[in-house]
Amino acid sequence: MFVKEVGHRGVHIISVLVELLHQWWSLRVLKTKDEADQHLLHLIIAEQIIPKIIRSDNDTVLKLGKTKQLAAEYNIYLEPSPRHCPESHGAVEVANREIRTMLRTALKEIGCDAYAWPVLIPGIEQTHNVTFAPLTGVSPWFSRFQSPPPFVLRFGDPVVFKPPSADKSLSFPGVEGVFINTVNDTLCEVLYYPPKTDRWTVCKLHPIVPKPVRRGVEEAWLGRAARRTGRGNGDGVGGGTEDGEKNKYGCNYYEDMDYKFEEILEPMVPLVSVEEVSPSRPVRGALAEIDGVLQPVQLIGKMGKKSAEVALIRMDPLSTWRPSEICRVEKAKIVRLFTMMDGEVPKEILDAVQKSEIDGNGTGAVLIEEVPMPVDVDVIPADFTAFLRMKETALMTMATPMKFSGGTAQRPATRKEINSGIFNGALIKEWAKIFLNSVLGKKVDRDEVVAVLPLSARFTWKENGETGERDTNARVYSQEFKDPREMPTYAGTPSIHSIYIAIIYMLSKDFPMMKADVSGAFLQAEDICDEKIGIRVPGIRILPDFPDKKPKELSKFTDEQYKIVKKKRKELKEGEIYIADKALYGGPGSARMFSTKAKTELKELGFEEIDESIHVQRETNTNEANAVIYHHVMMMLTTLREALRERLFSLELRGIDISTLLLYIFNDSSFFTLSKEGRQAWMHFLVDATWRLESDDEWNLVACGSKRTKQKFISSTSYEMVSMVDGAKAAYKTRDIAFRLFKKLPRVIVVTDSKLLYDQIESGLARSEPRMQGTLDYLMQEIGGEGLDAQVVWVKKEFQRADVLTRAVW
Repeated sequence: MFVKEVGHRGVHIISVLVELLHQWWSLRVLKTKDEADQHLLHLIIAEQIIPKIIRSDNDTVLKLGKTKQLAAEYNIYLEPSPRHCPESHGAVEVANREIRTMLRTALKEIGCDAYAWPVLIPGIEQTHNVTFAPLTGVSPWFSRFQSPPPFVLRFGDPVVFKPPSADKSLSFPGVEGVFINTVNDTLCEVLYYPPKTDRWTVCKLHPIVPKPVRRGVEEAWLGRAARRTGRGNGDGVGGGTEDGEKNKYGCNYYEDMDYKFEEILEPMVPLVSVEEVSPSRPVRGALAEIDGVLQPVQLIGKMGKKSAEVALIRMDPLSTWRPSEICRVEKAKIVRLFTMMDGEVPKEILDAVQKSEIDGNGTGAVLIEEVPMPVDVDVIPADFTAFLRMKETALMTMATPMKFSGGTAQRPATRKEINSGIFNGALIKEWAKIFLNSVLGKKVDRDEVVAVLPLSARFTWKENGETGERDTNARVYSQEFKDPREMPTYAGTPSIHSIYIAIIYMLSKDFPMMKADVSGAFLQAEDICDEKIGIRVPGIRILPDFPDKKPKELSKFTDEQYKIVKKKRKELKEGEIYIADKALYGGPGSARMFSTKAKTELKELGFEEIDESIHVQRETNTNEANAVIYHHVMMMLTTLREALRERLFSLELRGIDISTLLLYIFNDSSFFTLSKEGRQAWMHFLVDATWRLESDDEWNLVACGSKRTKQKFISSTSYEMVSMVDGAKAAYKTRDIAFRLFKKLPRVIVVTDSKLLYDQIESGLARSEPRMQGTLDYLMQEIGGEGLDAQVVWVKKEFQRADVLTRAVW
């Protein structure tokens, strides 16, 4: 739950209850602070909903009224806004920005003043909760309730009703109006245009009186649509004639106008992603003639006057029909409508597809098991058979053991929890690490150090992501803003693309993998600065006393180590200044100090740094890599041949045959005709000879990039050229990292779907836009024999992989 204050004719508060698992919204408009307190009390007492965290954009909301008292009583953490940051932050900003955007859009569409925004909140809540996520295809409502939402009138919905002053006889048909708001359980407001008047009038009715207008697929505010209800409803589709004549398939759609789809959640969103279709979600389907054959398709939007937007569906290896590519189909070619459940096409539809014959060529099993045509990258193809790409979720399980621990989540401890003493054991463990790593040196005077830093402690609950168990955690840190020393603070920014290539090498060599977290990382790094700082020993609240008997929190420490810890604790005196020999958490250069120490020790162990934070150890005789370590500050990903084999794990990256190493470079662009601007993108695939260009192989994607170009071009071919330049320049690093690991240069193949660009590269002349001749010369230099020594292949658009980064296809 979080609270937001907005200023418009007084202070209003929007209370938003967010369920983090399903992103469920519950919005309430509260105009005073007392209403916010009463709302919180109602949630806790009446609805038995106890928020875990209350975030606020203004600390005064948390410090006044009953909010603070309720939070202390029910153990609710009040998260204040950052210092010197009056704007919203974190999860507060994300939801508030979306609410404000929807409010502005709605006010602009209906042409109302800003003071009308409170009546729009129920509609915004409903719209957010029923909108499907593009990737998962599931709405917050369906995730929470597993059922379609009930129909509730919202602001802007067209309704029909009888005014209180109208004739009570059944002959009076009623009037149409626009629903405004539900005031309470017994009163709602409707705006309508009374007969023989020249102005709109607000009519107050009981909520049961107004009924929604059911005249077909008609959009209301924020895209709400009425469902199909019967004959003559909405837009019809072709196939046959109104006189009863049947088409060549023996069907007449006009006789089947009463077909009703099963209950469908709205609004409909195209679902073209790598995620599976929600198993309990009905999908509208149709049987259509495409390229001379009958094919099942999924309807993904409203039908136009002449055509409909559909998604072609194909059967994946798991025998589930899934969307593949979006296209438009003429209404006259739609033969039949059906409803698809759980990714299964009805048997009668499959029978119609199997038995259909068009121009003497039956479809047979071609639609179900599509045999890809072989493509030779050494030959420029003159024409490709149309290929409809299918997104699959089946991953190849590698026989490579992994040792990965689950993630953890941390929640700050409350003052009451800290005072109860349950964090004393965690604080003792933290100080034991400080003593054993000799962080504090000799006692010094104030003039011997450049600054004296006080110590503070932070207490949190650490929750295991796999088991759900909670454990106490304490961290002693210094106040970095008081450190006046000038020192380098850059700790390295590892490239995710290099990590992908390293993982592919690990899989190719069948190396076991493990993830490690260095305990007390910063406390082990020496303070290498010439100027030293002092640490003032804190009081008993941060520096605890150690008991005679070793506590259970220090069970991993030996008795000798515990004796050393107690001895050093007795030597420290409260208020004295001690020099800092090691780095401390919170210090400005602590991360840099540890990274430097880690790289130095890895070099002494025989590791070579081939890229930022990626180290390789090689065999002396064969010069092959036998260990790879990637680290970012204290987190490490390690692969060793003799590592402990624990369990199998699945990765989307696959091992490859090093003898046939290939680097595919895909590039594509989109061109906006009106603005003469475009978006360009590129992708790199590090694969072997088993990777098929004409198939749906999209594994081993190691690098990609996309950006919008505001440079004005006349031709779209110029954007394709600039996109290929970016992909070629980025390929140098991909090829270099692959060579450092595999000790073999991959063969580079540049793939383009622009025939004009391919002709210009072949001829060496920029015909579409002569001013791009310099760019073309540079491109030919980069992909030529002195550069990447790449081969350029022209393919049809169906084989282009980089198009997903230039336009929305899901």
